[in-house]
Amino acid sequence: MVAKFLSIPDTLQQLETILLNPRTIPDFKIVENMIAEDFIEFGASGKIYTKSQTVEILKDRTAIELPASFDISDFNCIKLNEEVYHITYTLFYGGILTRRSSLWKKFRDNWRLIFHQGTLVKE
Repeated sequence: MVAKFLSIPDTLQQLETILLNPRTIPDFKIVENMIAEDFIEFGASGKIYTKSQTVEILKDRTAIELPASFDISDFNCIKLNEEVYHITYTLFYGGILTRRSSLWKKFRDNWRLIFHQGTLVKE
């Protein structure tokens, strides 16, 4: 799924990219395992999502045609402790600009998303 030799920031950016377009992964279980059991998301709408709700949304994304490309800019990765990293970036996707913030935690040999927030940028 993700090459073992990538730096931590590159690895986390690649994992975020997978979650943006889960159709790129042949086995959806891999996507499910990327999200921690106690995951929480504050959506751009203000709604709060759990892991199970997020997994259902991602499953729906595998069944529809998504925009062909997206642009990630201003990517930043900050080490909070030995296991947790905070990433932020700007995403232009499907004509919408958002600022994104995610917390990733290393569980044994696997990275898992523990928190995510997306905020719409109004022009």
